[in-house]
Amino acid sequence: MLWQRSWRYCGYWGDILSWFFLVSFIAIILLLIYLRGPSSFSGGLGFRSPVKSNWSLNEFLEQCDKGTSMRKIILSEKNVVSLTYRFRGRFDSIIVRCGSGPVLEEVIERKFPRSVLPKKPIEEDMFQASLYVLGLKEKGFSIRSTMITTVYCLQTVADDCLHNNEHSSCWRCNAGVRFSQRFNEPRTVKSIKKLDEIWYREREARPKPSPRKCRLCPFSKQGVCNHSAV
Repeated sequence: MLWQRSWRYCGYWGDILSWFFLVSFIAIILLLIYLRGPSSFSGGLGFRSPVKSNWSLNEFLEQCDKGTSMRKIILSEKNVVSLTYRFRGRFDSIIVRCGSGPVLEEVIERKFPRSVLPKKPIEEDMFQASLYVLGLKEKGFSIRSTMITTVYCLQTVADDCLHNNEHSSCWRCNAGVRFSQRFNEPRTVKSIKKLDEIWYREREARPKPSPRKCRLCPFSKQGVCNHSAV
């Protein structure tokens, strides 16, 4: 009958609209998460899957060159040198794996504030982690999906862990806070170029009104900026 056909027709389009609204809702949620920027986690730092290794960077790269198949591993306290951007550093930890070549999954830096855990990542800390990504890229790591992470733990908590010899359980600690975001190479390179203008005296440093900026600035003396009366 005609009315039965019309009812089935309306039901068909109703199902399509329901799916459309569901997919749109999920897409909006994912977009909001992306636009939110760095994500933070507490109550556990989420580093349980990878296995810690004592390999050097070169030893890991050699295994990848041999085509060795392996799960994600953690490498800690290794030096990184960038000839392109002229810096040297030592990362806290990185999570790596062998795919079609060496893959850098995540760079992790730990910071130990005195009294208060930050509610958002400190820009300079994320930048430091980003520098290590650039240096590791020069060594042949793929950085297509690399995450940069800063973990904040109070000094008193960290001291207690060391005193009680519990530092080995740092990966499962629920007393800190963790911030992660995807590595942004163009933004990092742009920041380096701005810093190089000051380091190599192409321009003078601009004064900042924040005392915290002065304490972090390499041109300051005992936390007092040489370019400002702050």
